[in-house]
Amino acid sequence: MAIQTNIIEILANSPSVALLRARSCNLIIEFFTNVFDEGTAVSYENIHSQLADYLNNHGVEIDEENDILFSDTYEEKAEKYIKRWTDSGFLTNYRNEDGEIFYELSSHSSKVIDWLSGLKSEEYIGTESKFKSIITQLKELVEYTNEDKEKRLQLLEDKKLEIEQQIQQLKMGEDVKVFEEYEIVPCFQQINKLAKELLSDFKDVDDNFKTIIKEIYQKQIDPTLNKGGILQYTFDALDELKSSSQGKSFYAFWEFLLAREMQSELETLITELFQTLRERNIDNSDTFLQNMVSYLYESGRKVYQTNDKMADKLSRIIRENE
Repeated sequence: MAIQTNIIEILANSPSVALLRARSCNLIIEFFTNVFDEGTAVSYENIHSQLADYLNNHGVEIDEENDILFSDTYEEKAEKYIKRWTDSGFLTNYRNEDGEIFYELSSHSSKVIDWLSGLKSEEYIGTESKFKSIITQLKELVEYTNEDKEKRLQLLEDKKLEIEQQIQQLKMGEDVKVFEEYEIVPCFQQINKLAKELLSDFKDVDDNFKTIIKEIYQKQIDPTLNKGGILQYTFDALDELKSSSQGKSFYAFWEFLLAREMQSELETLITELFQTLRERNIDNSDTFLQNMVSYLYESGRKVYQTNDKMADKLSRIIRENE
């Protein structure tokens, strides 16, 4: 029953669902995918200019759902769309140090685009690859949730025995197990998909920080609240976010991402993977993985910038209080 209630609530309130339901859904998604690359932000002047040209090229004259009138110029129509998309949660915006406004896809829009991309028919249906991945994750989950030292020791001994057997087989000149193309392609696709989902996760954390900032601004103009009440709300909200599973996961991953050893290992693995794909003439046109670290770093950096902005706002409130 609880699951059904959650689904009904999502259908009623989720910006992702609102985007799919919008009459101009095709227009919005086509424009978003043309303008926003992975993890990029676009200035207001840039997105406004591109949208005005896009609307002109597509001959958009009237859109009652978004209050777009025939008498509006394309610049006015673009301005209305950008405001409506931001208010609806399809876009997020922020000001940089110079006061210039930049726009990004919200996590809701990113998830819709990722989901739609995943609906396309794939030549390779990696059933075996997915099953092996399930087995691997099951083994890892069982191993790292078991507090019985004897059981953990037995699991490690089994791993050791398996590795020793492989070493002996290689020393005896036996053939090495090498993935066939039908095994490589679905694995590559699955890794790509998981890597792209990480960007959406980062956007979720960033959206949560921005929600807190908006709440701070709203509470600051509430005459019934004093500065102490605003600070208390903010600290409570931050503690809740950072102690949540999402917050803990993000901060742990961010430290991991910044580790030089990890970056070096990841770069080596990705380079070797794409070299193998080229040697086997396997399609590797989706180069997201090659730039994954920079994409993730940029998205994570934006989360920290939002955090810094919130800290600056709190400092001002404290100084005003003093």
